Amino acid sequence: MNRVYKTKWSAAHQQYVVTDEHHATKGKAAKSTLAIAVASIMMATGAQAAYMEPGFVAENSTQVTEAQKSFETSEYQKDWGLTAMHASKAYALGFNGKGVTVGVMDSGALLNIHPDLTGDRFSVSSAKGEYGSVGNRYPQAVDKDKGTVGNPFNKDEEFDIDGNWKEGVNDSHGTHVTGTVGGNRDGSEFHGVAWGSNIIVGNTGATDDNNYGPFQDYQYFKAAWGDLADKVAKANGERGGVINNSWGTNTRVVDQKDKGHDGYNTGVHLNVNTEAETDYEFMLFAKRYGSFDTVPNNGIVDNNSFVYAAYEAVKDRNIVQIMTTGNRDMKNPYYRALYPLESVRNFVSMG
Repeated sequence: MNRVYKTKWSAAHQQYVVTDEHHATKGKAAKSTLAIAVASIMMATGAQAAYMEPGFVAENSTQVTEAQKSFETSEYQKDWGLTAMHASKAYALGFNGKGVTVGVMDSGALLNIHPDLTGDRFSVSSAKGEYGSVGNRYPQAVDKDKGTVGNPFNKDEEFDIDGNWKEGVNDSHGTHVTGTVGGNRDGSEFHGVAWGSNIIVGNTGATDDNNYGPFQDYQYFKAAWGDLADKVAKANGERGGVINNSWGTNTRVVDQKDKGHDGYNTGVHLNVNTEAETDYEFMLFAKRYGSFDTVPNNGIVDNNSFVYAAYEAVKDRNIVQIMTTGNRDMKNPYYRALYPLESVRNFVSMG
């Protein structure tokens, strides 16, 4: 979750491979690369046209077991997560996401480029406006090539970006997450959990190393989450929907050489294992941004957290923001999934 990656087409491997963001080639892609990419899409399209959909929906309880097995194809078995969540049982009962629109906020996605993300099920939301503060997307990182710290942004600097992956800005994480949520079920490689759903992709304007507090810009995320929520609400109507947020990294501290249950180093992270530690993190970020209590009644938000923009985008809608807790072996979630009681119907903390 906390690596900086991007993808690049490999002619040798005939697939997209991950390369270090700081060594990314700049400028327009070569004609040969474009030709290979176009050819791959054409081949994928041809394969989809010939693809015969396996699996059948059970008509009664006696058919459930066989129906479940019919969806457990080699494509299904390539992703252990589908087996872990018993996704085939849902498919056997007729649930695959069809008719539902899901929002994904992440580092963009290779829509209609990656073969598992092609077709009219996939679309984008956009963010357009001006930054309202001075800050860094990666406050604890240094770009040696550019001589900058943290990929800074400045107050009144304009932004205009949609959910399509952008070279030099995004990494491959958003493509991975979008595929996990709803990648095509076409008999090749993997497929997503909700392979029948429609997916709208938003853009964090950065990579997966984008920090989730207290450094991001409220106005950027108000525009980004706002447009994504608008589109999800319009697509789903009164039923509402969800926006998945699996991106980002937490604030780092001095390495204490502390290991979690799985052997992962947790010592470089701000601890949130006790109530006091959790309160400390929340109030630390409130010092920079203010809190719910500082929001004026006239709706003008002054100096508020970028996570408040997530709440503001959905608080009057039947839409839930799904927030990851941090993947850090902590007993409590990190800041962005940790909000006061009034947000509980619109926030879910996961993972």
